[in-house]
Parts: sequence; structure tokens; C-alpha cells
Amino acid sequence: MLRLPTFEAQLARQILIAAGATACLAVACGDDGEGSGGSGGSTTTTTTTTGSTTSTKSSTTATSTTSTSSTGSSTSTGMGGAGGGNEGGGGGGAGVERCWFPVLKGQDPCPPLDDAGIYYACTNDGELVSEWISGPEPGLEQCCYIVEVGPPNDPNCAVIGRPLVVEGRAARAGVARGDRGWARRATASPSGPSIVGLDAKARALLARAWADDAAYEHASVASFSKLSLELMAFGAPSELVRAAHEAALDEIRHAELGFALASAYAGEALSPTALPEAAKLSLASDLASLAAAAVKEGCVGETLAALVASAQHDVATDNAVRSALEVVRADEGRHAELAWKLVAWALRAGGE
Repeated sequence: MLRLPTFEAQLARQILIAAGATACLAVACGDDGEGSGGSGGSTTTTTTTTGSTTSTKSSTTATSTTSTSSTGSSTSTGMGGAGGGNEGGGGGGAGVERCWFPVLKGQDPCPPLDDAGIYYACTNDGELVSEWISGPEPGLEQCCYIVEVGPPNDPNCAVIGRPLVVEGRAARAGVARGDRGWARRATASPSGPSIVGLDAKARALLARAWADDAAYEHASVASFSKLSLELMAFGAPSELVRAAHEAALDEIRHAELGFALASAYAGEALSPTALPEAAKLSLASDLASLAAAAVKEGCVGETLAALVASAQHDVATDNAVRSALEVVRADEGRHAELAWKLVAWALRAGGE
């Protein structure tokens, strides 16, 4: 009977445990899990008078938006690493309250109940909204609705890229109006993305898509910071530690670009809120767990993020959007390479 070395057996077991989450990532990218591939992107398409919205990132409704009109066109695509979003919390059930940041301008910044699903489909915990019961609640800073949701980590709400995993869930900050210093990076165009030919609804969808992407890029900063501590704890070489810190800086840039684009489409500053979940992080308990997480979050997640960003870049026409996606796809490719190097080092260092 073939016996694997202890470390390799532990790593294999950890990877098999992670296989379910990896399959979720494949579903989010349009793969049916049976080798037939998929269309790439989400399962939800919404058509408006000016265009359509499809998602290819962490949520199935808000990361890739193409808007067209009779007067012009602008193809804008969310980054390769983020998605859905909800500033509420908690785990599922019937008739629960979930809140999101306002996406519309004017006296009624929250979408009416019949349109809410166009803008908000997933919560921060990856719960897929199955029914909109009532709302929005009046007089609140956020857009709150009574909804029915499924369990957390729904495949349709999967995060592509390196998530910040806290207690088994991909955590991220909320999004709020106001300048908190995360939207200051200039885009390729001095005036930012073009809004010519985009009506208010299309701009709101684009703002939502980019803000959600940016929130997950923001969370990835903490994820790479955690990784750097784990590498130090297990005696990793300086090359890997340095690359982890550089990747965290990359994610800061991605978040800045995303919030800058979101703010431009929204016509007002949008920024991340606090991220208290970062204080709940626990480091990997052994090298096998660290390597298995690298396979799932880096080798798979970052590779998919690079591919998605590349595909989005190829169809985008707006100069500011293309510039942002050019940065993201190059960086995510390096982050995937880091993950593969980490796993190779762990296999060498694990021993018997």
C-alpha cells in the first residue's frame, strides 16, 4: 500500500477539504463543474434602456457592466477580485433585515423594492437574496429591506481573488459615502471614466460594481498582511515574505483605483468603512494548513482573478477602466505566482 509522507498526506487532506470552496469559485466563473466550461461571468443578467449588467466577480450581479446608448457607448468592467455586498450581517433565514449603501442620488437614494434585486443580490456573507419582502426602510443612512436569504457562502456569491477568510467566511468592509482617503489615485484620464451616454441607472450600477470590487480588494490587504505573519511564523525565505508585503501594497492600489472609479460614476466620494473582522484573524496552525489555504486562495483564486481581469480588459473601451484593469491583471498574475512558490516551498520544508 502506498503511504504518503506525513506532511504531504496532511496537505492532501487539507486540499480535499478545500475542494468544495474551490468548486464554488468555478461555479462563479461560469463553470458547471463537469468539464464543459462556461460562459465566464454570472448567472444574472439585467437589461435597462441603456445597457445590461452582468457579473464576473465575487457577486453574481455587480462586477461587470456594459452600458450602451444611441448617443455613445462605454464598456466598463469591475476588477477581477470583488462583488456583492451588504452592510448587514448574520446567517440566513426568512424575513431578515439586510442593508446596503445607497446607489441612487436625489431624495430617494434607495432603489424601490421591485428594483432592489438589480442592485443588491448578495450579502457580505455570501447569502443570495431569494425574495424581497418589504422596504426600503425610511429615514436610514443605508438602504434596508426585509428579505429572505439563503445560507452563507452561496456559490453564486463566490469571491474570486484572495479573500479575507474570518471564521469560514469572506469578510469585507462596508461601503459608505464620504472621502476617507481611498479614492485619491488618479485614473488614466484626468476626468476619470466617461459617463457620456450613461443614464442615472447605468451609472448607479457601475458605481455599485466598482465599489463592491474595491471593498474586496481592500479586504485582500488584510489577507496578505496575515499571510506575511504566517510566513514569518513558519520560517519562510525572505523572497516570499517580501512578495507578500508587496502584494498587500498592490491590493491597496487596486482598492484605490476601484473606489476612484466608483466615486466617479456615483458623482460623489465612496469609501470603505471599518473592517472589525480583521481583529478576529487567526493564523494557520501548521504548515499544511498554510499550504492548503495558498492553493485555494492563491493558486486558484488569484489565477482566476487574473484571467477574469484580463477578459474584462479585452472588452472594456473606457480608457480609465482599461488602465485600472491593466494594473489589476498584471498584479493578480504575480499574486498567483507567489501562491505557487509558497506551495512549492512548503512541500520542500514540510519533510516527512
